[in-house]
Amino acid sequence: MRTLTQVWVFFVSLTLTLLIVGFQLKGRLGLFLSFLFSLFLIYIILHRGVLLFQKQLSYKELLGSDTTGFLKLLNLAKEQYQLGPLHLFFSPDATAPLVWRDYPDQGFIVLNENLLHHLSDGERNILSHFLLSHLKLRPTFRPRLLSVFEMGFLHLQFIFAPIMSFIATFFRYPKFYLQADLLSLQNSKASNYEFGYFLKKLHDFEFHRSKTLRGAEYFSVLTAANHTWLKSFGQPSLNKRFLTVMGFVP
Repeated sequence: MRTLTQVWVFFVSLTLTLLIVGFQLKGRLGLFLSFLFSLFLIYIILHRGVLLFQKQLSYKELLGSDTTGFLKLLNLAKEQYQLGPLHLFFSPDATAPLVWRDYPDQGFIVLNENLLHHLSDGERNILSHFLLSHLKLRPTFRPRLLSVFEMGFLHLQFIFAPIMSFIATFFRYPKFYLQADLLSLQNSKASNYEFGYFLKKLHDFEFHRSKTLRGAEYFSVLTAANHTWLKSFGQPSLNKRFLTVMGFVP
């Protein structure tokens, strides 16, 4: 199902459900309040879904001189992925690399400010394809929806986190991760071993292990460090990702 169709189906279903519940509870007043509430939810999910977790980060967009050379690397490689303009941000906070898209196909990437200093030129090339592959294959709408629920019920995490993880898995989230890994492996021209150990290196960095950033897991290209069957966020396990690209677990 195309992204736009998913959006319409979800919001129409959400609005009708709220209207029915509101009418049953409070009649015409409930109908009116339910309609206003559905508009509020639509606004939050579409226009605030990404901003909610962005506000938890200190980040700065790379503008002007590209001293790292990484934005140039991304722009050179993006033609293979048919992506539009790219926006690259750096954050001093502990966060895994995050990616999301806005209409029409603008790409947004957030990296920890220390990451590029720890990578060789070859690893930077793999990273550029790794990020672009996940940017290309990651759904546009679902991460926003799941992230809003993840952040909106922080005091009920023990209830909602497993539910959101189940929904993400139901919508084939693990498949998108594995497909993106394989696509980046193919386009980066790295060997299976180089790519697998690059993936391990990314996961081993301490500055990728956020303990406070909520809702960003659905935008992350890495498997969460606290990955369990209750809190999988729809991500495949790290071992499964190793097996997919390498055939063994390093």
